[in-house]
Amino acid sequence: MGLKVNDVNCGFKLFKREIFASEKIMSTGGIIYAEMLLKARLKGFKVKQVPVTHFPRRAGKQTGGSFKVVLKAVIDLIVLKILQIMKNIKKRV
Repeated sequence: MGLKVNDVNCGFKLFKREIFASEKIMSTGGIIYAEMLLKARLKGFKVKQVPVTHFPRRAGKQTGGSFKVVLKAVIDLIVLKILQIMKNIKKRV
């Protein structure tokens, strides 16, 4: 996708409202942050990264590595890439 970020899934993000005023977020799973960052970049917004310290999990279980979650993320990524390609084709025509 061309995103150069250190931790795309870090939940600490701030976005300007105008990034999403005319764009609908399609993803509902693991790549939602990648889609949000991609749409911001395509609209010409700058992305700034600030270090975030993560602490070890004290309770609960990680679910991001389960087959079901990974499969959904792969499918979402393919759909997002197809939509990006289609949008680029429409711009050229």
